[in-house]
Order: sequence, then structure tokens, then C-alpha cells
Amino acid sequence: HTFPAGWSGDLGGTARPIEIFVLTGSLEVEGSDVGEGCYAYLPAGGGERPVRTGDGAHAVVMIEPEREGVEGGPANVVDPSTQRWLSAELGDADIPPGICIKLLHQDEETKDWTWVAATVPEWQENRAEVHDTIEECLMIRGDTLLGERGVMKPGSYFWRPPFVRHGPMFTHHGGYFFFRS
Repeated sequence: HTFPAGWSGDLGGTARPIEIFVLTGSLEVEGSDVGEGCYAYLPAGGGERPVRTGDGAHAVVMIEPEREGVEGGPANVVDPSTQRWLSAELGDADIPPGICIKLLHQDEETKDWTWVAATVPEWQENRAEVHDTIEECLMIRGDTLLGERGVMKPGSYFWRPPFVRHGPMFTHHGGYFFFRS
């Protein structure tokens, strides 16, 4: 989504959680700065959620299904640059080294995750994978060959339903991704 310079609005008063990942520029969400590469989670419910921009911003905005009867709560703003990278193994010891993640949000109700991931140059995964969840991804920097599915470059996006085979994977220059599942 493009937020033009000087834009302001209210994203509150809805039964839908909203996720925002800023690609360029910056937003102010409930008084907190959400700069380039930062993330904001706006829970469903609650009152006003003022959002504004000074010089403009481009952001990924994801609006979730309605959740009735929720109380809301303040927005949660995460600056991934302040977090340590974590191993991407997450229970799969066979994942080759060279890929890591920073968890941005974990939904206690739905068990959905939102995170950023990075791979080092020339990282490869020789296996094909299948997951039992929906997975979606926006490539921010770098390149990745997704087996027979093609090459991802900055701006490439996929939404993949559960149980779709994907891989093997390889990157020439490394990659940085925004993921949700």
C-alpha cells in the first residue's frame, strides 16, 4: 500500500487484526514510529488507532478475518534490527545452516506466525518441502531459485496453500524475506 506524504487516518474500530510491514519511508502508529523494515500488529477490537506519515511510506498491509468479541489492546511495534537472529531449524535439524529468522508476531489464538528470514549467499536446500499450513512470502532483497517454481527477486510474492511441494532452493546473493504462515 502507498501512504502519500501527509496522510493520516484511523485504522481502529474494526473486528479485524491488521499487520503492517514498512518497506520504505515511515509511519506513526498510535504515536510509535514504524520505520523502514519495521512491523506493527494492530489487534482487533479497541478504539481509535491513529496512523499517519510525514514524507510518505510504502508498506505491506495485511488485514485478517474478523474476530468477534475481542477487547483489543495497544499496537505492538517491532524493530527487527534490535532483535538477534535465531536458527531457522525450529525442530527440523536437517535444515542446512545459513538461514535464520526474527519472529515478529505469534498469534496465540490462531497459532499463525509472522517473521523475517535471511539467507547467506550461495545457501541451498536440496530437499523439497511440504508444510501443513498456508505460507506466504514477499522477497525484499536478494534472489532465490525455488526449484521448478522459478526465481524470486525483490518484490516477488507467493501465497502457497497447505501441502504444496516446493524446493529445492538456492540463492546466488542471499535473500531477505517477509513471511507469514
